[in-house]
Amino acid sequence: MPITITRTRVKEKCNISVTTYDATIDNLIAEFTPVIETTLQSAALDDSGLSATLTLGATEVVCGELLAQLRRQENALPPTAEACGCGGFDPTDPSRLARRGWSRLRPYLLVDWPFRVATGVRTGATFKPVEEPL
Repeated sequence: MPITITRTRVKEKCNISVTTYDATIDNLIAEFTPVIETTLQSAALDDSGLSATLTLGATEVVCGELLAQLRRQENALPPTAEACGCGGFDPTDPSRLARRGWSRLRPYLLVDWPFRVATGVRTGATFKPVEEPL
């Protein structure tokens, strides 16, 4: 059973009501859906009981990428998207939404990637990298 990500759900999750980003959303869906499907176990894709979980995870990945792209463009992020909290994540860091989506998909991936996020701790004049699991 293939994953179905809809533009309507992406716009709803990102709190976007204008049609300005429809082409961008459609392109991201077309780009990410096959990539996500190929990383998942075939048994997970065939299990109809996992359909909602896989779709939600994939939708969150697309939403995170959409908001990250809009954030990279000067003043492109719709004010409502920043004000609403966009589905329970910090709008100043849209990549968290994508990471949450990948975390949802992680148990069903063909290969269990380590998914570590490099952050850092500044102590005095030095910067110590720290790896945090998702």
